[in-house]
Amino acid sequence: MCIRDRYQRRVHGEKQEYKNTDIIGRAHEMYGFYCLRKKKYDEAIKYYEKAREIYVKAVGEKSLMVANMEYRIGFYYQERSKYDEAMKYYQKCKDLRVKLLGEDHPLLGDVYSGIGWVYYRTNKVYDCQDAFNQCQELYEKHYGEKSLITASAYYSVGVVEKWYKYYAEAETYLQKCYDIKKEKLGETHSELSA
Repeated sequence: MCIRDRYQRRVHGEKQEYKNTDIIGRAHEMYGFYCLRKKKYDEAIKYYEKAREIYVKAVGEKSLMVANMEYRIGFYYQERSKYDEAMKYYQKCKDLRVKLLGEDHPLLGDVYSGIGWVYYRTNKVYDCQDAFNQCQELYEKHYGEKSLITASAYYSVGVVEKWYKYYAEAETYLQKCYDIKKEKLGETHSELSA
């Protein structure tokens, strides 16, 4: 059974009184993610917004579920090159996660990464570098220097170093990223192909 069929069964097969539960919200969220990956952007944002609405009704405005939807909606806008909107949602996610989890929680890493990529694509490279460095520090502290998630932070920092024309530093970070992925995923993994 494909994800679309599971979604249809989950959402449309439920009784009316269960329409606003967090489980139904999760079905909307996952189907939105599926649509985004298939580049069905108009569908994706509808499901993301519906999931957010359901989460707010089910668990309240100030919850991690809502914060995660703010992140996903921010990523949607980033993919659509609507950077002001993306930044607005990333900032909402960051504010909620800091309030709920504290400033040192690893879940802030993906928000800093998203913010960094928005700054990068809008040529605010100094701000971009700060965001990527915050992401890297959190990931190294919580996951270690040899984790795949930390490798993604090294890649981001390497891209910025290359933009600054600090080629030696860029090569160091990009090589760290490559080495970790090679070790964890194997030489033949698609992320390592040129």
